[in-house]
Amino acid sequence: MKEKGTILIVEDNNLVVCMLKYLLNQEGFEVFIAKDGNSGVEALNEQKPDLILMDLVIPYRSGLEVTAIAKQKYPKTPIIVVSAMGLIDETVKAALKLGVHSVVSKPFSSNELLEKIKSALIS
Repeated sequence: MKEKGTILIVEDNNLVVCMLKYLLNQEGFEVFIAKDGNSGVEALNEQKPDLILMDLVIPYRSGLEVTAIAKQKYPKTPIIVVSAMGLIDETVKAALKLGVHSVVSKPFSSNELLEKIKSALIS
């Protein structure tokens, strides 16, 4: 299968990580995992992903802080927030102000997430 690109998942929930990794590998993406904010920042520099899936509530550095760093270093790299917080949550609003591509609520539909990923990679 031809590789479609690289995706960095910044997520601390092992079940969500396993599910996302399986789904994205099946779609032909190369996947990198960071389980906390510090390793998320490290992975940004090492991998230079085509897209980032970001949880906002992660250890050490918040997903919002990692998003701000990612947008500063790689402004064209799309970020999709995958969060249990609703769209009215202040943290999600702050992420949208930083320029994330979109927000997907947990629990999420695989089809919805894949559509948002495809849309983000095209734009």
